[in-house]
Amino acid sequence: MDSQKYRKLIIIEPNLKNINGHVYEATQAIEKYLLSKKIHHHIISHKHITALARQSFHHILPYADVSCFETSNYLTVVKYLKKIIKILKIKKEDIIIFPTAHLNELKAVAKISNNDEQSPKFILQLHQFHPPFNNSDNIIIKKINTSLNQEFKKNSSSNKF
Repeated sequence: MDSQKYRKLIIIEPNLKNINGHVYEATQAIEKYLLSKKIHHHIISHKHITALARQSFHHILPYADVSCFETSNYLTVVKYLKKIIKILKIKKEDIIIFPTAHLNELKAVAKISNNDEQSPKFILQLHQFHPPFNNSDNIIIKKINTSLNQEFKKNSSSNKF
């Protein structure tokens, strides 16, 4: 990334709570790369991150109020995202990345980017849209793919991000 094109780089990983699993490992790899390239950044973790996990990172702030499966109310994400934008003084020239974005993050980013001309740039890597089922065949039975596809189109087709 060319540091002249943005002022701040913020990685928001609301699922980062402990030292187990792919979320922890991927976030560590991202930060290792950013540190090696001397790219200034902040990582936003879940507010209930363990002390051990927090010690694993150099630039971490526990500001995310909910992980992906703790609520289906995307306005909770809007609220903490606005708080992060205010606290870190994030502007239009800045970049916010969600490495494991879910439907709540997609809806929150759509709401913020469409209602604020000074909204930062967002990068979302869509991870999954809903909690996994014990039996993966339930996705077909409940026709979730169709409803998720409709939600994705509704929230991304008319948005600036």
